[in-house]
Amino acid sequence: MKSRLDELLSPDRLRDKWQEEEQPAPEETSVAPPEPDHPVALVERLEALAGARFPGATAHGLPVLIGRVRELVEQAYKGERGTDDCATAGEQAVDLAPVRKLLDQIEDLVEALDLGRRRR
Repeated sequence: MKSRLDELLSPDRLRDKWQEEEQPAPEETSVAPPEPDHPVALVERLEALAGARFPGATAHGLPVLIGRVRELVEQAYKGERGTDDCATAGEQAVDLAPVRKLLDQIEDLVEALDLGRRRR
């Protein structure tokens, strides 16, 4: 007479439970690469991320720097979102050096704020 434990742990019984159901292979679909975001949308995303990560960072000047970047980007890319005006504005000789400089300052400030958060 088999014991209850032998019955529960029998290889045949376990094998039945371990067999995976065959799942149909997922259909391959060709997905077009996403179109690049409009530069103003990228600044808005930066603003949202910074606000979520550093709430109350107004005293540190982060929102001010991001606001300046927004102004410069809006001036450089005056086209409406989703139109070809953005592409033509980007192809023109737009001086983005001030934007890069501000982004460097934002990066430095974010690193400093991160260090301050870690020490607490």
